[in-house]
Amino acid sequence: MSHNNPAANQEKLLYISERIGGESQENAEVLAAIRQLWQGKDQMSPTAGSGDLRIDLVFDVPGPILGVDYEGVRTGRFSRALRMLQMQVAVPAGLSGSEIPSFLTEMLARTAAVAKDFIEPRKTGLSADAVETLIKQLIEQLGN
Repeated sequence: MSHNNPAANQEKLLYISERIGGESQENAEVLAAIRQLWQGKDQMSPTAGSGDLRIDLVFDVPGPILGVDYEGVRTGRFSRALRMLQMQVAVPAGLSGSEIPSFLTEMLARTAAVAKDFIEPRKTGLSADAVETLIKQLIEQLGN
């Protein structure tokens, strides 16, 4: 299920969505947390400037139909035209309860670091600073 369509609203710094291997009781709690993160981001998400890198953050959530075949955070497609880098986060099977906020916090921090490491050497003229600031705000929100 996608909560944001990057092509429909191109000025946001950060989009959050999930790819689900089938909804179940086992992944319901983590899906609710991702959706809450999306809502929090949507309330604070500033508009991207012309020199800002934008991130399409996709959480891959395992389910009864499909699992996830990688761990951690990885980069996906980069579009110079959209100034957007897709980042993918593998949600481990069985993640629940008090593990969820710390997992999301760690993955958000890794997302910011990986995006910065991706964009800096490529001489695109884009900066990850604004999206990194937004991600830090989301991390602070998770801590509350």
